Amino acid sequence: MRTQTPFCPETDAFAFDNSWPVDGLELEEIRRYLAEEHAGLVRAVARSRLAHLLVRYVRRHHGIDDLMRDEHLTRYGLCGGIAFTALDYYTLGWVVPQGAGPDDHPAPNNDAGGRLRSYIWRRLLDSMQSRAARTMLLWSLAIHLIPRLGEPWVLARSKQEWAVLKRRLDAGRPWPIGLVGRAGGSIANHQVLALGYDDPGDGSGTIVVYDSCCPRSAHTITLDFRGRSLSADETCACTGTETRWKGFFCAVYTPARPPVAVGLTAGVSASPGTGPSEAATTMVQYTARNNSFSRSPPLALRIGLAPAAGAGTAIDGGGEERPQPLDAGASRTLTWAAPPEGTADAARYSASCFLGVVDGAEIWKELPVVEGTTP
Repeated sequence: MRTQTPFCPETDAFAFDNSWPVDGLELEEIRRYLAEEHAGLVRAVARSRLAHLLVRYVRRHHGIDDLMRDEHLTRYGLCGGIAFTALDYYTLGWVVPQGAGPDDHPAPNNDAGGRLRSYIWRRLLDSMQSRAARTMLLWSLAIHLIPRLGEPWVLARSKQEWAVLKRRLDAGRPWPIGLVGRAGGSIANHQVLALGYDDPGDGSGTIVVYDSCCPRSAHTITLDFRGRSLSADETCACTGTETRWKGFFCAVYTPARPPVAVGLTAGVSASPGTGPSEAATTMVQYTARNNSFSRSPPLALRIGLAPAAGAGTAIDGGGEERPQPLDAGASRTLTWAAPPEGTADAARYSASCFLGVVDGAEIWKELPVVEGTTP
């Protein structure tokens, strides 16, 4: 069985990669959180018959987490935050502030960049505190403390997560997943966004993912559940990290509202035409602004038409024909004359944009009113 959600990495994923300069305050915050998680798990293990294995592991590795003990870290990843944030924009149907390329990261010293950078950081913490950190630590310790029993245990749980993930994707929802590496520790683990899957029914499978280490592209993780441990090989790799995983699990994801990248400076306005040729028409207007830190993807501003009463689905009325980008901070106004035959039953107007056709599918996004402006 094969399933693919409509998420399109070319338009729904970020163009910047997952390599970020270390922020000292952020690093200390995440280390404090991980220390609390580690302490709780260590106390639980210490009370069990596995205590001597834990002591041996800590002595061999000089700690239980690479992120906790690495004093020379200069860059790190925000993979869970990127996966959650991309899914937030997709869920709302908004334009993604993609950036211009792999090195065009939102910078904290830029107002728009700082808002997005802070949001991605908060979503990273959401991903870790909801499930990721504890699950990754527990599974890593199981694999390394008692490989003979731990690897089959992680395999069994990955099989359960495989069933959960397929249900999510069958419902048409991309879903964040955590990946547990072979080396152990936070840096050896990863989070990506699952977009689709293939299950031939023979104990193998494939997950299609957006991995922030490989911007604006889809990659695959090939699964084999038929051994004593999981074999999971990914086609995308962050520099110096895993491409072969020992386990995976579904994240606990709750949608949130990210910063508006391309939105309206005010609500859509409609007024009767004033010229002789416009007497029977309605003039519809709005202004869209790029509030992002970088140039927007090419987009054509359009007007949606829906019945005045009820909750009917909007249809495309008209607007710009050719998608054009908006520079950071730039605005563009669309003025559209609604034909007389289009106004009788369709007096509710909305703002949308058309980004083009990718792999035969039309890409449309909504344009929300920016918070603090006139609705």
